[in-house]
Amino acid sequence: MATKNIFTDYSLISNEESLIYPESIQPAVSEVSSQEPLLTISYQDLLPDSNGEIVFLSDASHSHLNIETDVNVINSGVAGSHTTSEGLNVEGLSFYTFEGGTTLYCSPDVELTIIPSHS
Repeated sequence: MATKNIFTDYSLISNEESLIYPESIQPAVSEVSSQEPLLTISYQDLLPDSNGEIVFLSDASHSHLNIETDVNVINSGVAGSHTTSEGLNVEGLSFYTFEGGTTLYCSPDVELTIIPSHS
């Protein structure tokens, strides 16, 4: 399996307070075609806004995001009417809330895989 850490086809929005990154949670790395871009990010590298929120936006029709962490996801679903502290409307986006309160919002077509840390 070829793994690439790339940012192509992902929207990165930076502002003063946070870095906002480009549906299913799987317990381990899945086999993915070499044509599909893979992005692997450590949970510790995610920079939430002042409310502990992160938004991952992708302009690709399908994206795969790996997050390396030992922090458990305690809630997930589809966001209702909500605007982040940065003014982004996340209604209809998938959300994943981690222990400690950090919430990741992403497009419904983003496949999310949680990879256990090797610490």
